[in-house]
Amino acid sequence: MRLFDEHTVRECKSLDGTWKFRVDEKDEGISCEWEKGLPDGAGTVVPSVWNSDKGLLNYEGAAWYEKSFYSSGGTLRFVFGAVMTAARIWLDGELLGEHYGGFCEFSFVRRGVKSGVHTLTVRADNRFDEDSIPQKYVDWWHYGGIIRSVTVERLEGICVLYAKTE
Repeated sequence: MRLFDEHTVRECKSLDGTWKFRVDEKDEGISCEWEKGLPDGAGTVVPSVWNSDKGLLNYEGAAWYEKSFYSSGGTLRFVFGAVMTAARIWLDGELLGEHYGGFCEFSFVRRGVKSGVHTLTVRADNRFDEDSIPQKYVDWWHYGGIIRSVTVERLEGICVLYAKTE
């Protein structure tokens, strides 16, 4: 966990703390475009698991998170320590990308971000089945949520970015 906002190489800001949160029991969030504004969410703390919230101990499914933050703009890198287990990430309602793997760090880069207040939205889903890794029946509980820290870094100058090719 980063305990500071900046270092000598780049500006870094922790997005840990209170996020707006909503469970999506009916899987309607995508069709209702919650990535453009999460309705009626409660506050929760990131990083954490939603299973520690009252009434969600045994919840498996999708849930949404939303966090507003200020950035001076430019090229931004969003770093997620881990999201259990499948994640879709949006910045200001536009898809940044998707990731599968609950214990792995991942990141997305967005160029040309304007200075101002922005909204980061995350859909996390902790469902498992016969084809998932790990599979549905294991000897631990499949917790859900943004389980590790989230940071946004401002990149300047030349940077090398990994591009996935098919």
